[in-house]
This record gives sequence, C-alpha cells and structure tokens, in this order.
Amino acid sequence: SQRLERSRSHRRVHDVFLGRLIRLGDLDRAAAHFGQMLAEKSSSSQARGYRSLGLLETYRGRYSAGIDHLKQAIIINRTNKALVSEFRDRLFLARAYRAKGMAQAAAEELDAVHRLATTSTLAPEWLSRLGKEEARSGRMPQARATLGLMAKTAGDATAASSVNRNAEAERAHFEIVQGEVELAEGRAAKGVESFESAYVIDPNM
Repeated sequence: SQRLERSRSHRRVHDVFLGRLIRLGDLDRAAAHFGQMLAEKSSSSQARGYRSLGLLETYRGRYSAGIDHLKQAIIINRTNKALVSEFRDRLFLARAYRAKGMAQAAAEELDAVHRLATTSTLAPEWLSRLGKEEARSGRMPQARATLGLMAKTAGDATAASSVNRNAEAERAHFEIVQGEVELAEGRAAKGVESFESAYVIDPNM
C-alpha cells in the first residue's frame, strides 16, 4: 500500500541520516536528533528513536545505555504488534549483549527471536539475519531450522518483507546462510561455494 511504502521510505531516510552522521563523526548531533524523536506523538517514531539511540550508544561502546534503549524500542514494538521491528531490534539487543560479554542474555534473546520467527511468517531477507547470527554463535540446530523456514517462506507472498519481493535475492539470502552453516560446521570449501553461488545469483548481496 502507499502508506506502507511511505513508511518504508521514511525509515530508509532515517537510517541513511544516522549512517551519514556517524561517518562524519557527528555523534552528538545524531544523539540529539534521535533524542527528539522520543518526544514525538507517534509511538512508532519513538521506537525508531530508541532503536537509533541504542545503536549509537553501542557504537560508542556504551553498551549498558544501548541495551536500555533497545529494550524500550522492543517494548513499544511488541505493544504495537510491530513484528518485524521487534524481530530486528531483538537481534540488535542480542548483539549488544554479546559485545558486553553477556553470553547467557544474548542466548536468551536469540531464543526469543527464533520463537518470533517460528510463530510468524517472515521473508527470507529477515530470516537470513537470524540464521547468520545463529550460525556464528554456534547454534547449529536453530540455524538449520531457520534455513528450513527460509525455504518455506520463499514462496509465500504474504511473508513480511521490508522491500519488494525478489525471488533471486531470496535464493541468494538462502545461499549465504547455508554458507555460514557450512563454515560453522567446519566445511570451509562448501561454505565458499555457497557464498560464490550467492554472488552469482545477486552480486549486490
């Protein structure tokens, strides 16, 4: 719908703005901008503000503050039933926990993300983020289960996606996660083959 496309466009502009300020090293300005979003009437804008502040704080190495912001974003997204946003922000939170050395908390958060993946219908582009994280964390049964979900939702037109669906890109996402699994299980040559296949399918991956 047009409303959904406008929302996606707004998020892309928001993310580009964040990335540009970080590259310029203007972190205080970025923090001020995202702090202003917390006062907006729209709860979805507030959630984006918390998420961006969380990412910014973790980028600065301030993991405790980043974790607190990401938790707030997750609470809002869960209340709004914004599944994809909750899924994404929980992945960010798991990474923040891991960066802070909180292995158990990171594992519990990945468990929560996997439950979201199995109780909803997400497109391969989103599931690939989970699959890569699981493989890199040594959670091989979960990573293989996520591969199975990717194969299942690749042909489901109702699966939640952030971009226009593209069958070739979805095949590439699958190959990338397959490659991560092969690497994690000690089959480096097969992993490289999967990565090469992903590049042939979609060089933008």
